[in-house]
Amino acid sequence: MVLFRHRRRPPALHFGLIGAIFVGVSAFAMSSHVWQAVVVLAALALVALGWLGRERLWIEDQLITPTSAVIVHADGARYELAFDEMARVAERRNAIAFIRDDGAELRFNRNPHVKKIKRVLAEAAPQLSWVNEVDPACDT
Repeated sequence: MVLFRHRRRPPALHFGLIGAIFVGVSAFAMSSHVWQAVVVLAALALVALGWLGRERLWIEDQLITPTSAVIVHADGARYELAFDEMARVAERRNAIAFIRDDGAELRFNRNPHVKKIKRVLAEAAPQLSWVNEVDPACDT
């Protein structure tokens, strides 16, 4: 049973849209209407490829089960850290780190669902303490 799931993806749609904008703007520089149509179709193809990439490409699944935090990579590699072994959970700038007693970490990088994870962990593992770690070298 999975209590929380976040699938981290590359920004394929962003790249497709940016490429489509550049290609679409270059259509205005074409003197032939045939080439303008070809370039506009190429821009639409870039948007479609970005959309397909957004749906099909992924980096990792970040999961919270009733007993552990799990990361499953696209190649099938699985990393798991049980709540019984965790000392604390650290909230960092754009990551959540599950830290074991010996200092080993399991990181949910680029996860925007900190509040939801806090709610899920409050029910699944209320013994865990949360800390907000701020990088001392950060200029903000």
